[in-house]
Amino acid sequence: MSSYFPNKLRYIIGAMQLENFDFASVLNEIKALFQDKKSSFYWGKLGKLKVRFEIVTPDFDIIHHFYEKNEIKSHELVAIVEKLQDSVKNAITIMVNTLNYTTNQYIPFKYTVSTTRTEAFEKRRGINSRRIDTIELIFDTSRLTMKEVFAFVRWVSLDEYSFSKEITIEVSCKHKRNSRYITIININLEKKVISQLGPLLSTDDLEAVSKLLCHKYYFKLLKNHMFPDGFESQAEITLDIAKEEVFPQKRRTVSIDGSKMKFHQLLTESTPIETYQKIINENKIAGLYCSVKSANDNLLYLLIDIDVPLILYYMFPAQKVWELTLNLIKAISKIASAFGLPSFKISFSGAKGVHLLIGLENPEVITDIEKYVNIPEIQNISPLPGISTLKKEKISTLNDKFKFAKSLLQSLLLYTVYKGDIEIPSEIRYVLKISHPYQLFRLSPDSKNRLAILLDCSSMSRGVFRLCSPHPISKLVSIPISNMTTGEICEKYLEFEKVKKDADIECVIERFENDDMKLFLQKPHTITRKHIQNLLTPDKLLPAFATLLRFGTIYSIMRTPQSFSFWYRFYEQKFFYRYVESLVEHYENSDFTNLKSYITDMAIRLDIDNKDRIINLIELYLFKKKISFPLFKYRLSILYYIEFFFSLKSEIFFIDNEENLIELFKDEMTFNNFLSQTQEIFNIATDTLFRHIILDHKTHLSKSQIDYINNFYRRAESLLDLARFYLNDLQVDTDSSCREEQLIKTIYFVSRLYVISIEFIREFYMLMGNPKVIKIWR
Repeated sequence: MSSYFPNKLRYIIGAMQLENFDFASVLNEIKALFQDKKSSFYWGKLGKLKVRFEIVTPDFDIIHHFYEKNEIKSHELVAIVEKLQDSVKNAITIMVNTLNYTTNQYIPFKYTVSTTRTEAFEKRRGINSRRIDTIELIFDTSRLTMKEVFAFVRWVSLDEYSFSKEITIEVSCKHKRNSRYITIININLEKKVISQLGPLLSTDDLEAVSKLLCHKYYFKLLKNHMFPDGFESQAEITLDIAKEEVFPQKRRTVSIDGSKMKFHQLLTESTPIETYQKIINENKIAGLYCSVKSANDNLLYLLIDIDVPLILYYMFPAQKVWELTLNLIKAISKIASAFGLPSFKISFSGAKGVHLLIGLENPEVITDIEKYVNIPEIQNISPLPGISTLKKEKISTLNDKFKFAKSLLQSLLLYTVYKGDIEIPSEIRYVLKISHPYQLFRLSPDSKNRLAILLDCSSMSRGVFRLCSPHPISKLVSIPISNMTTGEICEKYLEFEKVKKDADIECVIERFENDDMKLFLQKPHTITRKHIQNLLTPDKLLPAFATLLRFGTIYSIMRTPQSFSFWYRFYEQKFFYRYVESLVEHYENSDFTNLKSYITDMAIRLDIDNKDRIINLIELYLFKKKISFPLFKYRLSILYYIEFFFSLKSEIFFIDNEENLIELFKDEMTFNNFLSQTQEIFNIATDTLFRHIILDHKTHLSKSQIDYINNFYRRAESLLDLARFYLNDLQVDTDSSCREEQLIKTIYFVSRLYVISIEFIREFYMLMGNPKVIKIWR
């Protein structure tokens, strides 16, 4: 199906966003009333506050205006009306759902803020039908500050209201020890031109913006990022095109001398500055965004966009929110450095957030040849969660370089949030009752918690970063705030006010004129394929990478600290044993001492309990040549399950009551897991007998241990007799009606095998107080 018609509608609707409603003026009036101690509506006297919005959509005056100008064709009219109604409806639905979800995530707001929404539809002749949405917020003002309440009220203001005909706001309150609401204000909001509602980059600012973008140093800065070393093709560029009294429009195409071309196709390394300046001025370009992707589809940069929600700035002093942002950056940088990565180039976004940027050395660092990312470690070390599904998907972490890069960065962020030392400013921690940093961050734009800071790695193929250009709303320039030599934030930029002062357009131009370009002309550091490979080891980022794939971008960062620690440790152990197996399997008579030291050091870092036995097993296979590789692999897997069951999932050894096992048979997946566990536990039991009785003639067992061995032998022998009996019955009676009885017998057999194995292993190794007991674990 052609995308022409939907795209045409999108451009028309974008052009129709000329006005919006003035929320700020009315809210300021109400706030002044609440702050007046002489008023009967002084904040300290209130018990409840109700704010009700009624939104009528669409605004037919706008539609008729564009229709008369022939910008809307007759065959587009119905589709435009439906699109406008749906856009307002969807925006309100998402806003209410996310607001309710967010307030439920934080104890101070869970029982003090409630939001409801209703909708109605007025049927009229022709296209004149309209929808009416009602939003009602109720606040417990006795437990909330005025700043917190107005932060949530501001949340209701949406860009999509541009298409609405009218908005009525009714504010009423209930005094303490009073059951009746009193109306404070009931008013229709005024619709104003967007440029009158706040700062907005428009054609009025073009003189200053043009002076910045046309400067010789900006031209050099642009080329540094647009034509990175090691790549044959240039980065794609997105532009802000200034418009009169409305938001700048995003475009990639420019006009010059009567012809149209994409900006990144028109500008080459040999283009003179005069031609570049002509393109900027003739096309009213007000900002440039550099893509992480080149024109020939190579990955150029890895980008982390830290996007701080406005509501945090409404609730807390700007300096406290900035401190939180910087503390996060310090934690990310510290962990990246510990994992062997060079420092990020850090820039203020121009609004509320920060960009972290690092380059790739060449196109071969991350590629996807024939639908496979060129990092075999992610498939060879151990099967990743959902690997079969990932291989089948059209775009996945395993077959798309952009998706892989995104997942890799998200893994770094996930690790930082749970394992990094992120300091939360005490005021934010106290007000929001934060017990762990994960409550303040999200990885996906689709996450419903909109109070959380978005750690966005974007859709990497479409990821862009503002390149020293003014933000279209704040008008502040995205300036670098870190020193690439030290890898640290510049000391003066620890204060948010100084960041905003230096990010002013005139201030940036002045620094250009004074040749103060040390920070601006810094190129991002680059990483190699070796950096990526080193990250994907069990003692670095691989466990977090697997956890991300296991739970997805939304839910991986919603784990409790205990849950994340369990899964992280699970993948640490699993990948370590598989990593050792892979190293031994591909060993090519290199330095055995170095291999042993490497594995030992990694085992110490990961706190592996069986490290000595692993080294002995490797020596037995590689050095002494006494066992085959299949036997080595089998005995290594036994060691893994010993470690898994005795350290990570030790509670399993207390499940020896067969009646409790009924819970394991409720569904097929749980039962399959139980069968797998039973097999491995029985393998541990037989391995214990094998090592301590058959192979080790010098072992001195205690009398109790010998008794448990004999008891296990007798019970296992009786189970074997029972199994033979069942098999004889199965051969004699093949009637399908007996299948249920046979299944019951099988379950009984497996559960008995599970219980006797559990009891034997637990008692054999955990006889406390006996000096002759062989202590292998813990």
